[in-house]
Amino acid sequence: MATTFNGNDGDDTIKAGLGTDIVDGGDGKDTLELNLSAIANDLTITNPLSGGSLPGISSLENIEVIHLLAGSGDDSITQAGIIDGVANGVLYLTASLVIYSTIPMMPQQVWVRVGILLIYQV
Repeated sequence: MATTFNGNDGDDTIKAGLGTDIVDGGDGKDTLELNLSAIANDLTITNPLSGGSLPGISSLENIEVIHLLAGSGDDSITQAGIIDGVANGVLYLTASLVIYSTIPMMPQQVWVRVGILLIYQV
C-alpha cells in the first residue's frame, strides 16, 4: 500500500520507505530518512536524488538530502551529478565505506559515517 508524504514550504525531514511510498519534499532543503537495515540482500541504488530508484519509494521529488541506513548486504550506491554546477560528478559507495569520485569531495557536501550514507545536493 502506497503512502504519500508531502513536505511544507520549510526544511522538512520525512521518514518513509516501508511500502511503495510517494515522497514530495516541497520547497526548502528537505531530507528523506530511509532505513533499509532489515534488507540483507545486496542493494544497487542508482541516482536517488535524480529520479532513480530507492527501495520502498515509488516516487521521489524535491528531496535534497538522503540519510540512508543500509543493511548487511554488499551494497552499491551511485549518484551522478551530486553537486549543482559540476558536470557528471559521480559518487560510488560500497558496504566497505570506500568512496570513489570523479569530483573533489568536500566535507560540507558529503558526509559518510559507518553504516550510514548521507547524500547532499547543495
